[in-house]
Amino acid sequence: MIHTVIPVSYGRPATDALADAIAEVKSKGGPLAPVTVIVPSNIAGLYARRLLGARRGLANVSFVTPFRFAELLSADVLVDRRPLTNPMLGAAVRVALRDDPRPFGDTADHRATEDAVARLYATVSHLSTNARRALAADAWGALMVRLYERVHAFVRMYDDDNDVARAARARDGLDAALDPFGALVWYLPEPVTDELGLLMRACFDAAPAHVIVGRTGDPDADAEVRRACRQVGVDLDAAGDGDAGPLPTASTLISVTDADEEVRHVISSTWQLAESGTPMHRIAIVYPVHSPYLRTLHSQLAAARMPFSGPSPFTLADTVPGSVLLGVLGLDELNWRRDRVMALVASGPLRHRSGAAQPAAWERVSRAAGVVGGRDDWDRKLAEWQRYCSARAIEAGEVAEHSANEEDRSAGVVEAGSYSARRWRSDALAAEALRGFVADLGSALDVVRAATEWSARADAAVSMLETLLGTRRTRWPDEQLDALDRVTDSLARLHQLDAIEPAPTLGAFVSAVEAELEASAPRVGRFGAGVALVPLAAAAGLDVDAVFVLGMAEGLCPSGRLDNALLPESLAERTDGEVATPTARLHIQHRQLLAALAGAPAGRRTMTFARGDLRTSRRHLPSRWLLASASELAGEPVLSDELDSCGVVAEVASFAARLASGTAPASEAEHDLALVSAVAEPTAHPAIGSAGRGIVAQRLRRSREFTEWDGNISGHFAGSPADDAKPMSPTRLETWATCGMRYFLGPVLGLRERDDPERITELGALDKGNVLHKVLEDFVTEALSTRVVPAPRNTWSDAQRRRLHEIGDELFDQLEREGKTGRALLWTEQRRVLHQNLDRFLAEDDRQRAARGTTPDEVERSFGIDDAEPLSVELADGRILRFRGRIDRIDRTADGAPVVYDYKSGSGSKYEGWNGDADAVMAGTVLQPAIYAEAVRDPSSSEAVEAALWFLEPKADKTFRTVSIDGRARQRFRDVATTIVDGVEAGAFPAVPGEWNAFFRTHANCAYCPFDILCPADRGEHAAAKADEIAPHRRGLEIEPDGEAET
Repeated sequence: MIHTVIPVSYGRPATDALADAIAEVKSKGGPLAPVTVIVPSNIAGLYARRLLGARRGLANVSFVTPFRFAELLSADVLVDRRPLTNPMLGAAVRVALRDDPRPFGDTADHRATEDAVARLYATVSHLSTNARRALAADAWGALMVRLYERVHAFVRMYDDDNDVARAARARDGLDAALDPFGALVWYLPEPVTDELGLLMRACFDAAPAHVIVGRTGDPDADAEVRRACRQVGVDLDAAGDGDAGPLPTASTLISVTDADEEVRHVISSTWQLAESGTPMHRIAIVYPVHSPYLRTLHSQLAAARMPFSGPSPFTLADTVPGSVLLGVLGLDELNWRRDRVMALVASGPLRHRSGAAQPAAWERVSRAAGVVGGRDDWDRKLAEWQRYCSARAIEAGEVAEHSANEEDRSAGVVEAGSYSARRWRSDALAAEALRGFVADLGSALDVVRAATEWSARADAAVSMLETLLGTRRTRWPDEQLDALDRVTDSLARLHQLDAIEPAPTLGAFVSAVEAELEASAPRVGRFGAGVALVPLAAAAGLDVDAVFVLGMAEGLCPSGRLDNALLPESLAERTDGEVATPTARLHIQHRQLLAALAGAPAGRRTMTFARGDLRTSRRHLPSRWLLASASELAGEPVLSDELDSCGVVAEVASFAARLASGTAPASEAEHDLALVSAVAEPTAHPAIGSAGRGIVAQRLRRSREFTEWDGNISGHFAGSPADDAKPMSPTRLETWATCGMRYFLGPVLGLRERDDPERITELGALDKGNVLHKVLEDFVTEALSTRVVPAPRNTWSDAQRRRLHEIGDELFDQLEREGKTGRALLWTEQRRVLHQNLDRFLAEDDRQRAARGTTPDEVERSFGIDDAEPLSVELADGRILRFRGRIDRIDRTADGAPVVYDYKSGSGSKYEGWNGDADAVMAGTVLQPAIYAEAVRDPSSSEAVEAALWFLEPKADKTFRTVSIDGRARQRFRDVATTIVDGVEAGAFPAVPGEWNAFFRTHANCAYCPFDILCPADRGEHAAAKADEIAPHRRGLEIEPDGEAET
């Protein structure tokens, strides 16, 4: 029977009351008299055991949660217990909804529906008979009760926590079974399920019991505790209210920028407490929600090298075995997307046949092969790439061998050829290995898919996992070895589902595996060794020397007021508190907060508030409960908009402001930053390290000087276009004229944009341009070879028009096979537009031939490519530039004069406003017409050569932009080329961002630049400030109205 009922405040008064209750039992029964303390959580039990053990020592005192108490009491009567697991419940839900999808209809097989019904089952299963009857009195409630019963019909042979409590209560000789437990102490009661409540009532009637009830002093917050006591038959009214005292409030309130800074500030304060003598294990950090706090706490505490213990932020799915298993099982749903397969390869020490997987090499070859997704795509493209690499390896080897036999070839050429051969051979082997890996992985997954039973699928998954991870694991960390055992055990448990869902789909199997792998990883650290991380829901029972409560913002603490879709508030109100309403949940969270604050002395309670979330740019409102503490400290009500000015909140303006304030640094990095920021010249401090260059870079970029951080690398020779052994394309010089920084990052450093084939949504601009060029090349070449090119005033025949589209379809189909066309729907529209462009080309061609009196004569004339001699252009000072390129098309007039065409597949916006007569090279950004004209010019003739840019897109403002390359234009080209070469040789690569473009939200020259994200956001201001310093290097590109070049 219940001997005493003691209402107490949380924290130290509760601990003292527990100590007195245990002492009373020991005084009557002796020091070895058994005592069982039923605690609200394992954390509460650990704190109580540690504190009481340090005071008087503990002998034969056990600390258990209510459910663990029921398990121990029923252990000998539920010998063959078969626990109901989450995957079992999930299988039962799927079968029940498959048999009768009401009330969900077409959404019955959605994962969110299954999860919601599983939560409904857990809630209704814990209700008393009266509560279920109350639900069934409502039409919707009756539907939910029947849904629960349909699910329960499939799992009634398994034992849940209600069955455990029921078996313990119904056992024979309950009095005798309770003897080993001795006196019972219910410490800080929390609401329990109906069956657990009945069990505890029976036990308290059969054995001596004491109840220590935690009180906050807030009637609403304490309401659930009162209900829990009524469940068990504890008469709180007879016990009185006790001395609850005033509501616990915080003694210190901190306002910071975001959650990361909250954690850093708390760590800083913890160091200060430790320095003043507070043991770290006597400090608790309480967080209201896991995200973002738990992972942030773990990472920041590890960076600070501060010992701590607490829940792990990770699950089995985050471990290597878990992520590998889920990664493989998810490949079919993602159509074997290249990036997902590569993520799987990089997720752990995978094995393939007798060797290790090669993440770096396989990533490179899969990208080069253009793999998008689908097992056929992997097989075909890797096979093609393997053949291509093998051929290139043989070709490179022959070059090296041939070079070795010629005396006039240097050893460097031989070495380069040998290296190239080895590289291509290595890529061929990597492609072969990756192709085999994907094929083997697909076969293993086929075995999982082909299995029709849970047990067969689970065994196939275990076999697949063991094959992928291999058997040599001597270097694996212990936690990953343990995780592998737990993952394997999880798969073994799925065998039991054959009795519930005999023929599961692969999706159901994957869902069950995901549910199993949601289990948390083991706790981190040993309790009592360092700062304790405590979730707010487990804060009752805290007894520490200092407590920090994070996340005091509306939406976090208190959490959002969300209703239950299947058991809304109107139904929950019918259950007399057994189903918590949103309002009740708010009061429960308030009690948890008050218990957390009461767990530390009045002067050692800190609340922190993050004013926003820098990741989402959202502002937070301070918690109503933080405002209550602020009002208590201020002695008057404090409203939300008065928090900053009330004088009782310590506001930390920023991370830098906290460092400058002289508070204890949270980590070694903060310590160094604080030292550096305190001196007049941070870059001179020895602790600055390589970060000093970053500070210097920011200063110099904001200055008016043209420095190394702006592209001025004078004194460091970056090569010269005039010295390059390989011919260069005209666009290389155009790049410098457009933007020197783009030239530096591209041709000098060799950086380029990386394409992800699997992320292509539509045909890219480069591929579109290439395919249009190829279609027109093949079409005109065929017409020339068959001598069916129309005369200047004749049009292309209908048969020729059909042939143009046939060639287009052939090449468009090839693009599809190469995986370059993106989404099918978008490609259908793009393909239609491309055919329209081909029709437009023929119409424009008919018009321009008639107007100019020309006939196509040649296509794709090469210079500097495929053994063709490069075009050499001598500058005034004797330097020679060597060019390579392909001229799209050359027409001839009746007298044989050439007309050069360069096809452009873009919109032509770059050329709007260009007057070729005024400046044939457009300040160096359009050099192709001049170079192509030079390549076709008759050396013996001084006649001008007409060159035209031919825009294939209908949205271009003009189809042709023509320039006459005469003697004046040729000289202009050489002058501009001299300016560009001089700039490169001088190491001058200034950024030229151009005007701000509001549509693209970047500068004009940066809109399509692959290096846009690498340059500073304020590049426009930098360029304007340095204009005078940059001007001498670009003098000669522009033309003044009077014809003289200027900057």
